[in-house]
Amino acid sequence: MRTLYLCLFVFATLPIFAAENQPLLTPEKWPASFTGKHAASFYSIDATAFSQARSLADDESIMLTVQLPKLGTVEIRASRFRVIDEQTTITAMTANGPMPVPPPQSVLLRGRIIDIPDSYVILAVYPNWCTGFITTGPLALNRTYRISPLSNGSGKQTMVVYDGTDVPSVNDWNCGTLDPTDVHTPSEKNADGPQAVTFRQIKLSIECDEPFYIDHGRDLTKATQYAEAVVAASSAIYERDVTATHTIGSLMVWTTTDPYTSNLPDEMLVQFRDRWRTLNGTVNRSVAHLFSGVNNIGGIAYVDQLCNKQWGYAVVGTNNNVTYPAAGYVWDTDVFSHELGHNVGSPHTHSCTWNPPIDSCYTAEGSCFTGTKATKGTIMSYCHLTAQGTELVFHSRVVTLMKNKLNASACTPLISLFDLTVPASVSVCNGNPTSITATATGGTGM
Repeated sequence: MRTLYLCLFVFATLPIFAAENQPLLTPEKWPASFTGKHAASFYSIDATAFSQARSLADDESIMLTVQLPKLGTVEIRASRFRVIDEQTTITAMTANGPMPVPPPQSVLLRGRIIDIPDSYVILAVYPNWCTGFITTGPLALNRTYRISPLSNGSGKQTMVVYDGTDVPSVNDWNCGTLDPTDVHTPSEKNADGPQAVTFRQIKLSIECDEPFYIDHGRDLTKATQYAEAVVAASSAIYERDVTATHTIGSLMVWTTTDPYTSNLPDEMLVQFRDRWRTLNGTVNRSVAHLFSGVNNIGGIAYVDQLCNKQWGYAVVGTNNNVTYPAAGYVWDTDVFSHELGHNVGSPHTHSCTWNPPIDSCYTAEGSCFTGTKATKGTIMSYCHLTAQGTELVFHSRVVTLMKNKLNASACTPLISLFDLTVPASVSVCNGNPTSITATATGGTGM
């Protein structure tokens, strides 16, 4: 008999958050300063509704009404989630040494458009601004709408919602990760894994270099908000596609000269790896990533290195520009999710180790094909370098591989979320989560 220990986070069934008819996103008039020549809608954050939304329990729902250009007004049902909790440590590395930093005041939401199957919504909301994106799915022409602030000031911001195809962007980052010599790709039937309500939790250590901090105007609040927002978007994607979520165990931001002297991604990875091997061997984590503001470095990671404190590292070159018309948030979500996918165990989709390769958007990693053929790509592809572009999803064959890797990992524990209807005779405070620890016999998970 094998004993299985699970942490089960239990919540009472709660009503949909209404905020006394006060919408979290307040419609705004077309700003006189807006120079875009395309359809758009505009919103600001309502302070009262934001304060009320901060009391939402994990997985509690909120209703949003948004005007999507070319599609019309839609109703969105989104649920709150978190990537920072009470155990997360946030530190500023200052000229005077390490200083503790309070967590960002945020409302992270993921959900979908009501009545549009396969749509997806990701939104990171802060007191004065928000960023996110909405994908409509194949029944609504696979449009991707971006939600971006019009400026990066410190006061209340106006956000613009627009179709990403109306503002073409150059997304030319490259990944320096080397192709593995062999990949065992199990069949779909071997990847059943946990049920939809059960997730593997990837615990991340995130370090942000000084150029990252400079990119955010040397504003520590904005820097920590953005790091959280990128991890949150990736977590929502991983939850949807590979039943895994992210939690930030530690977040560090350099506000003074950082120790990474190279501007080359492969050398930065070695410097980051060696520093963490020496100084942070006891830090509990699945992997560690360096978010870097150094321009045009793309990303690089060690493949199939979950739980490995010798090799579980990656460097993520973040664009850091979410202000319209830049698409930095979408790009940074893509590159971070891509490099983490390598850590979990996935090669590029144009790698011959897939046998056959998933796509041929880029020169073969191996000798299984010659020439290239552009197609709509996925997160582990290089199709963003073609006119076809990339969707923020994992290919089904990548999903199979990653689920198996995560299920076999010793440092990605099972986290189960479910609704519990409490009898009327039991007193439960609305919005207060209760945790229990259960012991199950049988099973093969961690």
